[in-house]
Order: sequence, then structure tokens, then C-alpha cells
Amino acid sequence: MTFFGLLVLTCIAGVGIACGGASPTPTPASIPLTTPAPNPTATPEAAITSTDDQLMEIQLNLAAKGSPQQGTAVITRLGDGVKVRIRLEPAVKAQMVTLRYGTCQEPTGFKDTLRPVIGGVMTQDIRDLGMEELTTTGLTLVVSVDDTNYNSIAACAELPQVD
Repeated sequence: MTFFGLLVLTCIAGVGIACGGASPTPTPASIPLTTPAPNPTATPEAAITSTDDQLMEIQLNLAAKGSPQQGTAVITRLGDGVKVRIRLEPAVKAQMVTLRYGTCQEPTGFKDTLRPVIGGVMTQDIRDLGMEELTTTGLTLVVSVDDTNYNSIAACAELPQVD
């Protein structure tokens, strides 16, 4: 095919720049018509996603508490429980994770011990714990400095309370 024939095919195909036309513009379907409304329950520490009056996901920022570590935790509704995913930086060998009552400043009694964070990552499905319980009982997600001392806290996040 000659250069001229290629140029004609390019013009027919709709590539306007090769034919002296303007650059392509986004189609209306690719332009968002509305901006999503801000989530009124979002705070710098936590964001909640819900649908049809059902809490679906909690995103938490794990703030450093006496250590250089910080990260995120995502708690997602499962059919009969929740999935907890934690990612921490910088990663260390193994760290204990607990759900405790109280606040990050004053964690009190223990609700549950989860799998340890190993190498900065942890994922666990918990079948006997629902989103409603997590968000109505004043729980805090606590990551310990290592896997032997519950009271030496590296990072922490308070679960948002929902009415």
C-alpha cells in the first residue's frame, strides 16, 4: 500500500489529526456528569462504605504509636462475618494483632486475637464477627511491636461507631 493510500485509510478511520482535523475530544460517555457526594462519615482516621443501609467496608489508617510504623486496615463484610486486611510499613518479622475495647490512648479489655502481621501483611476471614458488632461496641484494632507483648503498641486505629 502506498503512503497516500495509508493516509486515506487513516482519514476514513476517523483519526482527524492525520487529515488536518482537530485532536480527538472525549465522548460524553467518558465525562462524568456528576461528582460523587462526599461521605459524611469519612474522617482522616476512617472511611465507611455502605449500600442499602448495610455497612460494607471500613478503611482505617493505622497511626504510629511509639514506633515508625504506619499503614492501613480494611475490614470488608462477608456473608457470615468479615475479612480483615492489614498492611504496615516498614515491615518487620511478626506482630500481634488484637481487637480491644477502649481507645488507642487507653486500650482496655480484649475482644479477639487475630492472626499476626508477618512481613507487614495480614489477611484473615472472621466468621463469628459482624460489622454491626465492630461498629457499636467501642473496639480498637491494635498492632503490637512484636508477637510476644500485647501492651507494646506499634500502630492503632479506633473503629468508627455507627448508630
